[in-house]
Amino acid sequence: MKKFLLLLAFSLNCACIFSQNTIGYLNNSSDSYNGYTLISTRTNTLPNSSYLINNCGNIINQWESNYSLAKADYILKNGNLLRITDSNNPSTIVLPGKAGRAEIRDWDNNLVWEFDLSNDQEVLHHDVFPMDNGNILIMIAKRHTDTEAHQAGRDPA
Repeated sequence: MKKFLLLLAFSLNCACIFSQNTIGYLNNSSDSYNGYTLISTRTNTLPNSSYLINNCGNIINQWESNYSLAKADYILKNGNLLRITDSNNPSTIVLPGKAGRAEIRDWDNNLVWEFDLSNDQEVLHHDVFPMDNGNILIMIAKRHTDTEAHQAGRDPA
């Protein structure tokens, strides 16, 4: 039995080392952190996907969205994916990092929660932060007039 377990462990190790990686560049050295990597794609022709891969380059899970991935993805403690995406709602606010939508998808890619904010006065900005108490901190860009900005302390110089 001991020989069988050693042979099984050796076989699984060889399978991981010599298996074809399924996505990305593979560099699994002794300096590599033992964990997973979350990668998101943003294309006009392929599904907008997020991939959780292991150190062998194998896909552990994949999430797809109808919304163009924008700025940030997080794996939550329960295994759900929190992502910031572009929104389909129009906004005349122009700034780097503009997003407009946040969503949570479960392990099976089912939409669990969504929040859209993208209009002519406010838009979700480039990042969110999952907090320990289960809340989500969201950065929002808001349009102000020059007068409002000066009253709030903006130095026009």
